[in-house]
Amino acid sequence: MKHDFIQLDICDDSNTPKYKQIIDSIIWSIKVGKLNAGDKLPSINQLSFDYYLSRDTVEKAYRYLCKEQIIQSVKRKGYYILDDISSSEIKILLLVNDFSSEKKTIYNEMIQKLSNQATVDYCDYSLFKKIVKGNLDGYHYYVIMPGFDEKNQVELNDLLLKINSEKLILLDTKLEQLSNCKGGTYQDLKEDIYNALEEASNLLRKYEKLILIYPEDKVHSYPDDILAGFKRFCGFNQFKYEIYDSATSIDPKNYNKSAFIILEETDLVTIIKNIQLSKMRLAKDTGILSYNDTALKEVLAEGISVMTADFAKMGRDAADMILGQVSGVVKNDFHFMSRASL
Repeated sequence: MKHDFIQLDICDDSNTPKYKQIIDSIIWSIKVGKLNAGDKLPSINQLSFDYYLSRDTVEKAYRYLCKEQIIQSVKRKGYYILDDISSSEIKILLLVNDFSSEKKTIYNEMIQKLSNQATVDYCDYSLFKKIVKGNLDGYHYYVIMPGFDEKNQVELNDLLLKINSEKLILLDTKLEQLSNCKGGTYQDLKEDIYNALEEASNLLRKYEKLILIYPEDKVHSYPDDILAGFKRFCGFNQFKYEIYDSATSIDPKNYNKSAFIILEETDLVTIIKNIQLSKMRLAKDTGILSYNDTALKEVLAEGISVMTADFAKMGRDAADMILGQVSGVVKNDFHFMSRASL
């Protein structure tokens, strides 16, 4: 039997009544295995003292939990967890900046790994703000993949601080102010891009020049580390290079003996169309290396070479963190995949 101490998630700014926050915190602790059958809860007076709550508030919460047969009152001894409900369904909220094919992969892998142990709800940013401000107790875990425009990212960082760190899992990023979150994955894109290009370097040496198409006017901009990793690779390996913000800015006459590093799928389609119109041979006269893999890139133009994060593993890691099988912040895999376009 554990000692009679529990960590509650009580938020003064929440619209949820304090007694309901106590109820939800105790139920959440049971569901995720922090409290088990037979564990003793703090007394009403102790919980009131520890969290600056009125005695009536704590008593109301305990009465409800007794009525629902989640806890029981033992005369002259205190309150105890009546039953272990840790196997009950866990509710998870997933927030991403868009539902691209990569994000769908993360979602699908999470669902598959969690099986029937949890439900995962996807929400957009506006709904997420409402949930954080009014109903934080509605979910056991919050899985967040930042990557919003600068204005929303600053606001998001403030909102994340309102969530109990033990409920928070961050994907594909590191935020110093949230270093104590339950878990997360991250990429070191400067190093990842450099290493992936090194893997592809023997194929890239067939070409006289590398052309990076790096969009700078997108709502969801790409990290500067991609640009830094590309420049570092070209400098160390003495590759000539050019950088454009759009495929439409490049004269097709410059395609010959050039290999394209492409981030956006719209630019990828433009480049392939122009190669076909110019009757150039892909992987002979010109080459393509795309950023992040999709099912379409496996079959487009007989296969587009990619340097990509492992989004499937990212989803599985998030599920394992929720299930307690992986802890802390782990680096996500990133690698080069050779196909017909180089």
